[in-house]
Amino acid sequence: DRSLREDDRFAFLQALLTPQDAFYISYVGFDVRDQSAKPPSAVVAELTDYLERHCETQGDATVLSQLVTAHPLHPFSRRYFTQGRGSRELFSYAQPYAEGLIDQGRQIAPFFTSSTAATQPGVVALEDFVSFFLHPARYYLRHALGVVLHRTEDILEDDEPFVHQGLGRYHTQALLAQNFVTDALPSKGDMALLRRRAESAGVFPFGAVGDAAFGEETARAQLLHRALIAARGGREFEASRIDLAVGGLRIDGTLHSLVGSGLSMYRPGRLRPKDRLNLWVRHLLLCAARPEQSVVSSFHGWTEDCQFNRVPNAQQQLCELVALFRTGLIEPIPLFTQSSFAYSLAKRAGGDPGRWLDRAQAAWLGIGRTMGEAHEREYALLYGQDTPLDERFASIADAVFQPLLDLAHYHEAGATPAA
Repeated sequence: DRSLREDDRFAFLQALLTPQDAFYISYVGFDVRDQSAKPPSAVVAELTDYLERHCETQGDATVLSQLVTAHPLHPFSRRYFTQGRGSRELFSYAQPYAEGLIDQGRQIAPFFTSSTAATQPGVVALEDFVSFFLHPARYYLRHALGVVLHRTEDILEDDEPFVHQGLGRYHTQALLAQNFVTDALPSKGDMALLRRRAESAGVFPFGAVGDAAFGEETARAQLLHRALIAARGGREFEASRIDLAVGGLRIDGTLHSLVGSGLSMYRPGRLRPKDRLNLWVRHLLLCAARPEQSVVSSFHGWTEDCQFNRVPNAQQQLCELVALFRTGLIEPIPLFTQSSFAYSLAKRAGGDPGRWLDRAQAAWLGIGRTMGEAHEREYALLYGQDTPLDERFASIADAVFQPLLDLAHYHEAGATPAA
């Protein structure tokens, strides 16, 4: 009977007798998970056994150490760029990996070492004042140093999307939300046009999978629509001019998304710390501009709504923010929306004070596949390898986020908020 094992041995023998100068064999010798040794195929093992029995080497080196080269698991291993390691040298022509290994040994100097001699403005636009607190490092680089870190354009995917998730899903949700915030629901023709726009973006599946995903996102947009209609009570969005003098600074601009006496904002997704802070700063400006009115502002998300009632000491709260704004024009301040919010939230919950900074550090460095704020280009440029979660970070987080957490009211999306 025919033996497949003997056929393999014969084919291997033919391959072994064919070369004129050299015979090269490669195989996976280590497990990719735990680096444990894995045996080669039976014919390769038989060849190595034969060589060990019939060949000799000079000195104490074994035959296999002279013939077999064990490569590292990763192509950027330091062994590829270090000469003289072992009896058989490894080498690589991958220059980016070599440069990366060299940079690992360098201590990156901080980009910022001293305060900037910036002229303090007497008037600031309302939107600039709000954007400062959403990303102080970006604002400092742009307005104090004139440095703008442009974002690179994403490479278009070559593969057709089969799953609706990630940024592609958020793109569809934002597209639908823009057309569901008015009183009248989109017509069938409008919905068909929205569907084609989602598909043309290259992030939406086609066919039955796309139909099901579009129906699901439409249902979520309708829930947001009903929540916004209930919150507005049939009133239309308005805009109001704000001209406010606080702490020697004049804040001038227009507040949009006004409904009645307060703000009504939304996001087609979960509420982020950035959304809460955005609403909080705008709400303080509105309360300070209308001290006699009962101002109630809200931010609507998929799963929950955030609401702020009237703040009696809004002027005092804004004075503290203005002081931080002035400081942030001459030097970076350690205010980070995610890390500072995580610290303040942990502090509000109580417990071991050491765990407060642990929560902040997790948001700063990231956990698992989740990228932390430290990987943002502005923070990487300003702070390098340093972790700026010190006492100053804690005091600024307390000044900005603790009043926000004290006065915030949360309720399930679409539910009637508590008075």
